[in-house]
Formats: sequence, structure tokens, C-alpha cells
Amino acid sequence: MRILIGGPVADCDREEIPRFMKQGHFFDCPERVSLTISLVTDSCLDAQYPTRLERIVAGREKLRQQAIEGEYDVMVFLDADMEYSCDLLPALVHEHEKGFDVVYNVYRLKNGCFTYNGFGGTLISRKVFTTIPFMCYINPETRNEVDEGFLFEMDVLNAGFTISRGVFGATRHHEHFTEKRGMTPWEKIRYSYPARKAMAFAARNPTTAERISRVGYRRMGEV
Repeated sequence: MRILIGGPVADCDREEIPRFMKQGHFFDCPERVSLTISLVTDSCLDAQYPTRLERIVAGREKLRQQAIEGEYDVMVFLDADMEYSCDLLPALVHEHEKGFDVVYNVYRLKNGCFTYNGFGGTLISRKVFTTIPFMCYINPETRNEVDEGFLFEMDVLNAGFTISRGVFGATRHHEHFTEKRGMTPWEKIRYSYPARKAMAFAARNPTTAERISRVGYRRMGEV
């Protein structure tokens, strides 16, 4: 299995993901797994994309194109402002091998709330990243934003791909630590496939879409 690992990063954080990868042994059978690190720094995108959200999305799209051209089997996004336990990568791969197309690692945001569709340890299979691009929506009048995490999940569900979520490894995001654990009953219900599928279906409706600032959307293409 060939895995592309990385993400869009601030220039000051460009060493964090390589430092994590240098910790060493991740897989019991390392000969069957090939890991490649790729990063897209802010300085590469500043001139083209003025907002932080646009730069992040453009960076993800650049990595997606690299994964397609490099014929990788899966790609794993790691946020450079987070710390991860070494068991995260094999846990993501193990879950993917059960048949899931996208595997989300649940973790705490800077505000302390959990995110269930973020990219701080998310695995995406080839059949998904060759099909679904990353994009964001920005209202040109209010500047309200809908980030790529929500829109990517909606597109994945509407396309019929399968998703698994869980706290697959311990993480630290700034001062917030998340221990590896099982999903609570409430989390399982709220983020079940039928519940999120219904939301994805509703997001296709123009009235609902306008409420999440789809007016004036900006699709991030190839960089």
C-alpha cells in the first residue's frame, strides 16, 4: 500500500509532520507499506489565494492532484499544529481495510469542541480522491465561509462512499488533549450514516444551501 502523508502547513510549522514521521516504527509489516511525506506551505500560495481558508483548500487540492498523478492508494492528512500518537496511522489503515472509503479521526479544535469531519488525521481512499475535489464557499457580501471539511463530507456522502469515524489515536491540538477512546452512544447516533446522509441530501437543496453560504461559492481547482 502506497500512502501519501501531509497537508497544507504554515511556513513556521513545516518541520512538525516530518518530525512525527521520524519517530520510527508504525506498522508491524513495514515492507507492505510505503510512506511518502508531502507538504504545501503558505508561501507557495499567498499570491494566488488571499484568505487563509482559500490557501488551505488550494493546498489540499494540490496534494490531491499529487496523489492522483503518483498513483497512491490512499492519502492521509495530518495538521501540522497537532501532535499524534504513533498508533494513529496503523489504526486508520486497519479501519480502511475493513472497507471504508474515508476514515475520520475525531479530535478537539482550538476552542475545545470536537470535530467529526476535520483533517487532523483523516484517511481518504483513491476512489474518493480521484472523484471529489476540495472546495470552499465564501459569500462575497458577508464573507461568511463554509470550509472544505463540511463540503467534502457532504460530497462523499452524496456520491455514495462509506465513512468511518472514531478517536483512532491520541492527539494534542494546542492546549487540548484527546485520548484514544470509543465513540459515545450519542456520537454514534448523531454522526450515523443515515443522519449525515440526510444532512448531505438537504445540502443539495438550494434553500438549505443558501443558509450555509453557498451563494458566491469559490471552487478551488488545480494549483
